[in-house]
Amino acid sequence: MMAEAQAVCRSLTEDGLFINSVIKGSDNLNLIASNVN
Repeated sequence: MMAEAQAVCRSLTEDGLFINSVIKGSDNLNLIASNVN
């Protein structure tokens, strides 16, 4: 039971890190686009 909970927490954390990196990437794209314009 604990192992399952830890696996769920780990996957949630990895998903969160992935989402954060995607958000940061889109922020960088917006900065580049605004600099070009």
